[in-house]
Amino acid sequence: MQHGWTPVQAIPPLGDGEVQVWRLRVDLEGQGREAAAAIADAATAAEHERAARFRQEADRQRFLHGRLLLRTFLGHHLGIAPHDVTFVNGEFGKPEVQRRDDASVLRFNIAHSGEWLLFGLARDRELGVDVEQHREMSDAIQIARRFFAPPEVEALEALDPAQHHDTFFRIWTRKEAIVKATGAGISAGLERFAVSADAPEIVTLRGLDGDPGWQRWTIRGLAMPPTYTAAVAFEGGDTALTRLEWTPW
Repeated sequence: MQHGWTPVQAIPPLGDGEVQVWRLRVDLEGQGREAAAAIADAATAAEHERAARFRQEADRQRFLHGRLLLRTFLGHHLGIAPHDVTFVNGEFGKPEVQRRDDASVLRFNIAHSGEWLLFGLARDRELGVDVEQHREMSDAIQIARRFFAPPEVEALEALDPAQHHDTFFRIWTRKEAIVKATGAGISAGLERFAVSADAPEIVTLRGLDGDPGWQRWTIRGLAMPPTYTAAVAFEGGDTALTRLEWTPW
């Protein structure tokens, strides 16, 4: 049984052994002036310039909402203004918060698809999140054969065609969460590991390349509306996973 999300309007403390996953629905019509004012205060000139490059207004707003989410949460935990949060590129180019003198290091990851933003936050452990809005796919099996590991392709092919769509997105988001957590990206080889394809929240992960490092990762499915699928991956197996929905407006 998948766990639900707790709506909150304030940012709670982040425990040392905790992984927080937040979701925010970007309601472009309903959030109004408060969201626009918060974005204007938090986003830098460079981020506004980057947003302006998107052709669609909805894409511009989703990008800016994502920056607001990042800066608001990270600034809160660092004790600085959102606008003052500085990002640097870590290993493999994965964005990180510029280190301060704190004993712990904040790790984060963000994903967006359709009207949903997903944000993962933890201390001293890598993590990755992914969310995908479902779309019609007549070539799910062909894409799986190209990108998935053999056990995942076999699991997909064994199903009734009516189940291909949802199962494909479960596998995809789980694998994407892992490669975002490692920072290595898809080019590192999606065939090197396999995830379970069934619906439960608890996801099994098998390394297929002989690397024992896969054992340090945990994957969880995340409950979403019927036309979306999401997952989180993080280091360690003894972590308290908290699911929160940010409703500040």
